[in-house]
This record gives sequence, structure tokens and C-alpha cells, in this order.
Amino acid sequence: MEPVEFHPGPRATVISGDNGHGKTNLVEAVYYLLAFRSFRTTTAEDLWAWEMGGSKLLAQIEGKGLCRTMEAELGPERKSFKLDGKAVRRDSASLEPFGMVLFVPEDLLLPKAPPSARRRFIDLVIFGQNRSYYREASIYQKLIKSRNSVLKRGGDTTLLDSYDLQLSSAGALLVMRRRDVCKRLCPVFRDIFATIHEDLDATLSYRGHPSLEGVEGENDLAMAIEVGLKERRELDLRRGFTGYGPHGDDIDLGIKGHLAKEHGSQGQLRSLVLALKLAELSLLEQALGESPLLLLDDVASELDAQRRRRLFETIASLGGQTLITVTDPDFLPQLPSRTDFRMKEGRLI
Repeated sequence: MEPVEFHPGPRATVISGDNGHGKTNLVEAVYYLLAFRSFRTTTAEDLWAWEMGGSKLLAQIEGKGLCRTMEAELGPERKSFKLDGKAVRRDSASLEPFGMVLFVPEDLLLPKAPPSARRRFIDLVIFGQNRSYYREASIYQKLIKSRNSVLKRGGDTTLLDSYDLQLSSAGALLVMRRRDVCKRLCPVFRDIFATIHEDLDATLSYRGHPSLEGVEGENDLAMAIEVGLKERRELDLRRGFTGYGPHGDDIDLGIKGHLAKEHGSQGQLRSLVLALKLAELSLLEQALGESPLLLLDDVASELDAQRRRRLFETIASLGGQTLITVTDPDFLPQLPSRTDFRMKEGRLI
């Protein structure tokens, strides 16, 4: 497989081509360089060129006036990331100036998706603004896994007491982070949705366990979560897993006071997701002080004319870069300083 060089324009860059020719691979490569993960797969072998036994990604990235070199190397026995030639972790604060928002067709299923998908959306919004959140969320997940292992072995009281204490502290931090971002996201999301549906009011709220309603402050939340874990320990022992904690929370999306997933039309649900992604973009822009990179992988074809117009009005107003993939470039409106490429059999022409 020949190396691919990509020099996007300063504003909107459109990559067109038939399905299966590599458009999404290009977007995935850009995403991977900044997020250190794929948005399509968790299987490492799917990420590199099979016939070459590995892949290497290299990019020049600019953010907050800084120009840096980002490098990722993938293979059967290696995975490394470097910033300006030095090893870097995905939770490094040095990566925070390089903001990015991804919008893919699967996002349009978010209102009716399982709660885990909505938690993941909120977690990615937080991660985009605070790289250390990846470490905080990972600590919680590792503790849950360890506690579940103890539960399946019949439960050691001393170990469970230790894990309950650690989980309550880690879980309280997650709840505080998620509540905060939902609080900041909601008014922006509501205003954007109102520009699409003037007669409808949209809401967004974080829904944790009822036992935590009204509990404020990280310390108080930690104590309440520890109590909840201990009260449900016998149930957890019978089931062999931890059923209580922020790993079971959800994000409620509403329209006119009703849950959107139960009462919203298909068009309204798509407007909700569009408003969510644009609100995410706005929050990240506020945090960075400049427009983040926006990646749109074949989303335009999934939206009707009204929602497509709202999306591209926003893109036209952005000062940063947007990468857009589409099968037919004429399907898109003319955008300021637009740059076009065509992808054919993995090559840019």
C-alpha cells in the first residue's frame, strides 16, 4: 500500500468518492492521531495495513498558535504516540489545545441508543476539554472490574470495603464532571434546537441513581455512593457484578417535557442530535478560545434539507478546519475557502 499525503485547506475540506474507497479511513486516521483511539473499532488488528504489518501516521498540528508534530505508530507488537519526537499519553495536558469534534451517522441513533452510548457522548465532551478525564474514567472502570472479580469469587469483606471506598471517591468525581458539563451544555443545546424547531423546547439533564438526587459536593457524593454500595452488597454478591454507581447513569433528552426517545419523531430526534453536536462544538470552542477541528463523516446525506442547512451555516461561520466526506461533492453547498479532493482506491486525487 502506497503512503498517502493529505494537505487539507484552512477551512472546509471536502473528500468525495464512492463507498469503500477509503474516505472514512482518512477521517479515522486524523481522529486517531488526536484521540489515540478509533471511532470504528476496538480491535487493534483492524487499524493497520494488513499486508504491511503495521501503519505510521504523521501530522503537523496547530493550536493556540503552537505548531507541533504528532506521530502514531501501530503494529502487532507496538503502539506508540509521540509529540515533537517525545512519547506522550492521551491524557497529557499538552494535547488539550488540539480540540476536535467528530460527527458520524451512528450519532443520529443516540436518543434511542442504550444509556452507555449517551454516557460515552458526555464522557467524550469532557475529554475534549480535559484530557485528565480519561485517566479518571479509567481508574473507575478498573476498580469496577476488580470489585466484580471479588464478587464472583464469593466476596472478601476486607477487599470489598477497600474497593467501595475507592469506588465512591472515583465515582463521585465522574458524577461531578458529568453534571457540570451537562449543566453547561444544556442552554447551548436548547438554543440551537430552538433555531431548528421554534415551537419546541428541548431539555438535557444528567440522571444518576435516585439516592444521589440532591446530593451536592464531591465529598458528600462520595459518602452517599459508599453507603449505596454497602447497602447493595448482598445483591451484588448474588449477581456477581456491581449494579450501583455512575456506570449505570444516563442522559435524558426531552422535547416539550417528554422523553424524546419515547415521543419524538424521527426528524425531531435528528434535530436533537444535530443540536447536541453543535453544542459540543460551541463548548469546546469556548474552552479553547478558537474553533476546534470538525470531522463530518458522511453525515450530510443522512440529514434533510432543513437540518443540513443549519449544519452548514454553522460550518461556514467557523474559523477553523472542517473535514467532510461525501459520495457526491455537488450535494454540499459552496463553503468559504472550500478545498476539494476525490478519493479513489485509497488515493487522493
